[in-house]
Amino acid sequence: RLAQAWRSLVAEDARPLLPRITVPTLVVAGTESSFYAAEVAAEICRRMPRAQAALLSGCGHAPHLERPESFNALVADFVARAARPTMTCAHKGRSS
Repeated sequence: RLAQAWRSLVAEDARPLLPRITVPTLVVAGTESSFYAAEVAAEICRRMPRAQAALLSGCGHAPHLERPESFNALVADFVARAARPTMTCAHKGRSS
């Protein structure tokens, strides 16, 4: 069953959907992953308008398990920055 699930997962190509993800996104990757090269994170970020990559050196495919403190710090910083309000002002047709 696990092998069937894995085949199904790797057969799916979601790359065409990435540009439609417009929310702030953090892509965390380990530089020593045996599944994906670090360049994959960069490619995901190129395709997603509001994504940023964070590479954890010396980590494999599971940085959240291999270096949880570093991973959690990255996520906490990303969430704090994403949660900051942005000031937008649209005063079309108004004169001051």
